[in-house]
Amino acid sequence: MVSNQKSSLERVVEQHRQLRRFAASLREFVGGRGPDPGLRETPEWVSALGKKLMRLHEFLSRHFREEEESGMFEDLSMHHPHHCRQIHALRNEHTAILRDTRALLNAALDYSEEHPLPDRDLREWTNAVVAQFERHEQEENDFIQRIYDEELGCGD
Repeated sequence: MVSNQKSSLERVVEQHRQLRRFAASLREFVGGRGPDPGLRETPEWVSALGKKLMRLHEFLSRHFREEEESGMFEDLSMHHPHHCRQIHALRNEHTAILRDTRALLNAALDYSEEHPLPDRDLREWTNAVVAQFERHEQEENDFIQRIYDEELGCGD
């Protein structure tokens, strides 16, 4: 494995660890004690959620941009052309994940007495977005590990 490619992959894996920690804190927040189920969230809770989602969106944007600009996908495609379809699919998911995160963030930012969302909707939507990026990052991790195993000859 080329040294440059390895350091890019190591950075990606470390960022995935950070994302898992962030996902756990978001799950804890939306699963934590709030208003009674079925009631509308308080503006304070929704504001706190909005701040967390803004940080998530910023982190995901930076992370995806770094993955794409690092040349990681091109290097992987060049050295492992038989995996191009999966590499392309993983890269394309970035747009959908950012779009869905942004939609949730906008809903939290647009929250008001005139535009309330039921508690359950915000919590379920947040959990769905978190599950979406967790699944994506796990697939990337598994893919990177499989590539590394193939290079070492352990992927048999």
